[in-house]
Amino acid sequence: MWQITETAKTSNNPSCAAPTSPLQTYIALLTQNGNSINAQVGIDTTAPYDASLGSDGTLFTGSLSGSSLSVSGTNPDGAGTTTTNVTGTVAAGCGSLSGTQTFAYSETGFSCSGNITFNATRTLGSGCGTAPTNTVVAEVEPNDTPGTAQPVTMPVAITGSMTQSTVADSWAITLSGTTVVNAMLTAPANQDIDLYIYDSTGTTVLARSDTSSNNEAVAISLGAGSYRVVLFPFAVSGTAPYTVVIQ
Repeated sequence: MWQITETAKTSNNPSCAAPTSPLQTYIALLTQNGNSINAQVGIDTTAPYDASLGSDGTLFTGSLSGSSLSVSGTNPDGAGTTTTNVTGTVAAGCGSLSGTQTFAYSETGFSCSGNITFNATRTLGSGCGTAPTNTVVAEVEPNDTPGTAQPVTMPVAITGSMTQSTVADSWAITLSGTTVVNAMLTAPANQDIDLYIYDSTGTTVLARSDTSSNNEAVAISLGAGSYRVVLFPFAVSGTAPYTVVIQ
């Protein structure tokens, strides 16, 4: 988890929120699977585990190679969409980074673009440890209810598929103590699948990521106990393969 602080903005059009708008501070959740990175950005710096981050924030995908971070994405933005490319350099110790974001906003009859520079401080996690090696398992049916959730042990990468008629795919994780759980979903373009974490009964939503993107990610600190990681089809065409990483 990172806190991002904008340090400068420029734009080719004052109506594009820069340079007259105030500089912002927001949070970003970076979930890593090998060299692959999902970056989910929200605006609420007071609630880093806000369950609504997924519906509020934007999602980027990319890679981390050594100290070089590169992510990009196109996300809904008001009446249009914004395409963003971010490059950054992670400092020694992996406690801070700095970088540049280029953006291009487009809606019917209007478009603009600009640049944002930023600094970031890590607020959750520490060190530059190697990303955990995930055990790869296949989804096993039936697993569409809390009682039939497929048991898995973290860190794990689950491969499966669903259609629009799928009720849900779910997995049971058990924690022996307080743990920050990261879950990351990847699916093909134009396949909208939503990612949730529930309590053991499947009735209380603890975290969710339900953007219109084909990639979703959540992070939440959970105490000892059993929990359910669940996928729901929102707008799936045909059969959508997916991978869920839980760390």
